[in-house]
Amino acid sequence: IAARGATVAGWTHWDITEAFELRALLEPHAAGLAAERATPGQIDAMDALNDEMHACALAETDDRAPRVQAVNNRFHHLLVVAAHSGRLKGLLQNFLNMPIMIGSFYFYSRQDMLDSVSQHRQVVAAIRRRDRRMAEQAMAFHLRASIRRSEMQRVRPAEVLPASGSSSA
Repeated sequence: IAARGATVAGWTHWDITEAFELRALLEPHAAGLAAERATPGQIDAMDALNDEMHACALAETDDRAPRVQAVNNRFHHLLVVAAHSGRLKGLLQNFLNMPIMIGSFYFYSRQDMLDSVSQHRQVVAAIRRRDRRMAEQAMAFHLRASIRRSEMQRVRPAEVLPASGSSSA
């Protein structure tokens, strides 16, 4: 039976904010667990992804943004896998794959991309040192910086103002 009257709602400002905030609550926890549980091979793989992302960010090609985004997405998925928590992985995977998260790199400048790589390196350095709190803080900072960049790019809907002459009392 064909769908009747079904519509797909767009992303509201609140939807985007909530998605980023939930991710910002969960992913630092994943980084902290990765500091305790990641295998040496997973840590080396995160370093390799950061090297690849750095090279993509420096590339003078038209496909720089999608290439950086793809490597960034692989990095964040690997970090979640390195936490070795099935429940946390289940919760975070949906956020990591949301189009609004994936599409954010199309608005990044080259320096924004390089800053993101540098923040990833700080997360991995903390994981390599097995410093849970530092890994959590580094990831929280990285996500907060991403949220700020996203907020600066988004157009907020016009504020609803009371009609002229109406009273709010």
